[in-house]
Amino acid sequence: MMLDEYNGLCEMLEEFRQEAAGLDEKINSNEKRMAELEAHLKIYTESEPEDFKVFSPRRMETVYSEEIEKIRTEKSSREEENQELYQKKSVLEKRIHLISNIINRPTKNTNSADTEKLELLTDREREILVQIAEGKLNKEIAMSLDISERTVKNHISSIFRKIDVLDRTQAAVFAIRNHIVEQGE
Repeated sequence: MMLDEYNGLCEMLEEFRQEAAGLDEKINSNEKRMAELEAHLKIYTESEPEDFKVFSPRRMETVYSEEIEKIRTEKSSREEENQELYQKKSVLEKRIHLISNIINRPTKNTNSADTEKLELLTDREREILVQIAEGKLNKEIAMSLDISERTVKNHISSIFRKIDVLDRTQAAVFAIRNHIVEQGE
């Protein structure tokens, strides 16, 4: 996987996660409103307003019935909306899972081309690749390995050629993806 593809998948994953969080907010908002509606419905269906006894009972009964129907309609509408939101969230969760698996898949188990590239690296080149992935500069690498900067540059050129990358960032991604160095070290 090239760095652009990797970065694209990471961006897509983040967008899907944000969209799923937005769906969760909508679902929670609907559930709160449905609980409120259920409470109102219970009040309307289990109690008889005092107004029935005093003022126009038929008019109040009509208003009461209309209010109950209005509450039931809104509750039903929110339930249907939540069903759709749960379906969308389910699809998003599957996509998030698939993309996460692609991003985190250890390449040496699934990509024989990378395995072959790794076998081309010398022990010294692997050491340097680890330090590149850690974000060290050529000067720092040279000092830590007690070699010249020019030798480090030569090794880096050889590494780039062997693992088929164009820059340090791609090399670092390659190292992490192939567990030469773990993320967060």
